[in-house]
Amino acid sequence: LQQGSRITLAANTDVALNDITAENLEDVLARAGKLDGPLRVALHEGRLEARATGCTTPLIDLSRLDADFVRATASADLVWLHGMGRSVESNWTADFTCPAINSAMLKDERVAARVGGKLFDGVFRYRAEPT
Repeated sequence: LQQGSRITLAANTDVALNDITAENLEDVLARAGKLDGPLRVALHEGRLEARATGCTTPLIDLSRLDADFVRATASADLVWLHGMGRSVESNWTADFTCPAINSAMLKDERVAARVGGKLFDGVFRYRAEPT
């Protein structure tokens, strides 16, 4: 953000387990912006925003994203999916038109075995080339 990047944080539209909603995330960002100058500037300039994905589960179905979210993120230079549900269970092999990162802690033995890890391993996958 301090170098002028634009960041869109995606969050669920409605409550799912312990996930934050976009509405709650906007409140958190506003409070954090009061404490941090660069964050406050990025929020004011519209370079940092929270957007609702249209999802209501810990997984994210990329084929069912909210149309406004898709429009707002269509020109992304990088996609970063974090969390076991969004990153590993539902989108480990997803194709993107830009570089992508998947990161998570593996909290299920079957999911861990599927990606060659062990329970509670951290995984990080970077794909530089669009697929």
